[in-house]
Amino acid sequence: MSTTPESPKLSHNHFQIQVPGKTFLLGEYLALSGGPAILASTPPYFLLEVDIGDGLLGGIHADSPAGLYWGELVDTEGDLRSQEGHEDLSDSSFPIFSGLNLKFEDPHEGAGGLGASSAQFAALYALFFKMQYGKDFSGGQGLDLNHLLSVYRRYSWNGEGVPPSGYDLISQFMGGLSQISESSNEAQNLAWNFSDLSFCLIRTGVKLATHEHLRKQETLAYSELHQIVSAGQNALISGNSKAFSDSVRAYCECLDGQGLLAPSSRALIGQMYDSGLIQSAKGCGAMGADIILAIVENSDKSQFVKWLENNKLKIIGSSDDLAHGLTFNFD
Repeated sequence: MSTTPESPKLSHNHFQIQVPGKTFLLGEYLALSGGPAILASTPPYFLLEVDIGDGLLGGIHADSPAGLYWGELVDTEGDLRSQEGHEDLSDSSFPIFSGLNLKFEDPHEGAGGLGASSAQFAALYALFFKMQYGKDFSGGQGLDLNHLLSVYRRYSWNGEGVPPSGYDLISQFMGGLSQISESSNEAQNLAWNFSDLSFCLIRTGVKLATHEHLRKQETLAYSELHQIVSAGQNALISGNSKAFSDSVRAYCECLDGQGLLAPSSRALIGQMYDSGLIQSAKGCGAMGADIILAIVENSDKSQFVKWLENNKLKIIGSSDDLAHGLTFNFD
């Protein structure tokens, strides 16, 4: 017979949960089949501010995955609901969140493309397990990938189209560069292993609702995508800069060939190639619409930055500034 744990008590009246932004360098869409992907975590950080309070939740829409998760965790009287894979607490009643005020802050101010929705969910998931079970998933340590993905999909997928991969969540817990494969139950950090190359992330100004897009998405031809990502992984590990750059170009072309590159991103990538300042580029995430990944030789980077400025664009993340994973900050 299981015993009901006591309601946890806060040792701090205020703290933050920091969650980095995320970007698929390689593997979006392939991840939907559980295949491998490489993601980057970059600052600035999303923040969940936690204070003693009256159970207020700010900055998170009630119909978002995190909002729905919150609604299931806490009923109108603050009763904790059961969590799959853990003790059944459905008959218990402790106001685990009703005595807190939570406020989510987006440093990108809703511009999109860097994982605000998944950051919200990651922060609430981490907070629940920190308070209820004393588990600290900072940096992805001790994280049960299967449980995380199962819980996330319960609140982010309505059964239409294909479910989200959830890889963004995993990468935001881990930080840095992460290599993830659900089918292999693998998630590990990698180094940016190129002394002559940088990656640069450029926001396009186009915003696509990923969850809505995935609800309309059908099964793709994954085999070619898998081969390209595997080649990119090997190139990253071995430090073969040309092979990695070629993989980025090939992945973009493959997605474009399957109708998965927004026309606006195709045009911008073409302009970048015409500048002569990049080695390769691709759109990132759903339809490659929100973010462009550019692979640039370090000797050309300053000129590329000027080119971006002349075109009213700027770098919002790069290999020079990778982020740590999800962290509790009690300062």
